[in-house]
Amino acid sequence: MVAALSCFIVAVAAGLIHDDIKEPRRWPGPPPETERARNGWGEPASFVGQYHVHFLKNVGPTRSNGYAEFAGERFREGQLTMFMREVYEHRPHVPGGVLVLNGHTHNLVVYLSELSSDGRVLYATVRGGTYEGPAIGSFGGVKRGNRIFGGLSLRGLANVEANFYRYSKNPATRSAGTSTGSAGSPTEVLP
Repeated sequence: MVAALSCFIVAVAAGLIHDDIKEPRRWPGPPPETERARNGWGEPASFVGQYHVHFLKNVGPTRSNGYAEFAGERFREGQLTMFMREVYEHRPHVPGGVLVLNGHTHNLVVYLSELSSDGRVLYATVRGGTYEGPAIGSFGGVKRGNRIFGGLSLRGLANVEANFYRYSKNPATRSAGTSTGSAGSPTEVLP
């Protein structure tokens, strides 16, 4: 009885028990974590298109991974194509991308899937082989106008930092000027 009374007195002193029984105190839970938007990187018109990739430093893979044939390669440039793709028939299209890293003798092709954003930072899962292939890394970047300043973290590669310069809003063609791409709409080449 004495122990119960002392526990009650300590609880009242700590504010866990108060005299307003009709309106109990509600303690807010922890603040919600920043949730990444699953709609990709925003409106498709803001990111769909073709980008030139300029590496901030010359980077190549190591011999200790599954990319042994690329071990001697130093990637010089690259091409990123972002587009909306159909995953399931009669369902909304989802954003995706193909990144080609060009070297002197080899090209490495990886796929960006599961695009998300927390409002400021862009995220994507990097997959090898296909969009459903194994996750081999991650992508993160910040979009400013027609540029994405970001980087890749691939298994077996050092972190690759690059600038992605958007030069076309049409992912279907690589032509310059205002010609008709395979989608039938004129290609808008950006300055």
